[in-house]
Amino acid sequence: MPVDVSRLRNPRRDWALVGAAGPLMNVLLAVLLCAVLSLLVHGGLLGPSSVGTEVLAVGIFVNILLAVFNLVPIPPLDGSRVVQYFLSGHVLVAYRRLERFGLLLIVVLILFVPSVQIVLFETMLAVLAILADAFGLSPELTFVLRRLLVG
Repeated sequence: MPVDVSRLRNPRRDWALVGAAGPLMNVLLAVLLCAVLSLLVHGGLLGPSSVGTEVLAVGIFVNILLAVFNLVPIPPLDGSRVVQYFLSGHVLVAYRRLERFGLLLIVVLILFVPSVQIVLFETMLAVLAILADAFGLSPELTFVLRRLLVG
């Protein structure tokens, strides 16, 4: 999303807040979808393998995936905006130069560096597990995830 930084009152701080807003919204949407799914499953309106459960579970999964991915601190992802708040001087200038190569760097890291894939996937699963436990949805989300990932 394009942002006109000149319109921000405190550009350095507010740019970091804008960067954090996207992933935070994804987490809030995942929490909202968990709450809805929990109400419907525990109310007996949806079963673990119903289409409604699958749709809501995929929505939860996608929002957590987006939140985790966007917090990667490589420009132009949102995580880089947050990191820039804590940098200054030559380090900040050098970090901002990464933006030219950011998308290429992201693609290379995600496609060709297994440890990056593992960290992202494990982080996503950890957040998903926390939400599933908090809303009593572990069996339902596990069922849907197995179908998605295994086939």
